[in-house]
Amino acid sequence: MRKHNMGEIVFFGKITASVTHEQQNVLAIIQESAGLMEDLLTFSAEGSDSLNNRLEKSLTVIKKQLRRGIDLTTCLNRFAHSPDQPLTQIDLYEITEQMTILSSRFAALKEVVLINHAPDQPIQIVINLVQLQIALFSSIEYCLDLLTPGGQLDISLEKQSKMVLVKLLFDENFLWYGGLVRTLPRTSHWESLVKNMISLEGSVEFYRSGNGIVLVLPQ
Repeated sequence: MRKHNMGEIVFFGKITASVTHEQQNVLAIIQESAGLMEDLLTFSAEGSDSLNNRLEKSLTVIKKQLRRGIDLTTCLNRFAHSPDQPLTQIDLYEITEQMTILSSRFAALKEVVLINHAPDQPIQIVINLVQLQIALFSSIEYCLDLLTPGGQLDISLEKQSKMVLVKLLFDENFLWYGGLVRTLPRTSHWESLVKNMISLEGSVEFYRSGNGIVLVLPQ
């Protein structure tokens, strides 16, 4: 079995801590909503329309949080199995969607909308899944740092002849429009990302308009 380096261990710890925190929030909201429903049932003397409306709102919150909890748990379970095989065939959109969900708390803290766009057709590649996830998360994390509250980060895939592009692009709420190209290459973060992509036999580039980055992966 391949030994995992400290960067991989820190990565798994960071994701796990974030998701378990979100799961606690899900359970707390469900508990609060269930308690509210119990209180409403106690006051059955209220007008039936008012009571029904309030119960309906509480049930909507519970259903939404249950779906959110299921999504988080499902993604975390798949994430936990990532180190099982050094190389594995994956559906790239499924992995970017998984990392989008696992990164949702970080986006929410920055008040940024994170959107993953499905490709026209499935994109299958054979790759080191742990290293790919680190590259995706590292890219998302840095992009979030450059967006102001209310901004949006769009993730999309593009299949070319011998490569696949993972594009992470900002909207107009970019903190330093064009500054990405000037500042990022001087940071240890960029050096780490470059090395990570080299280990995947790929590369990382700046998007041509300077409002995002592109991960280039072998097909």
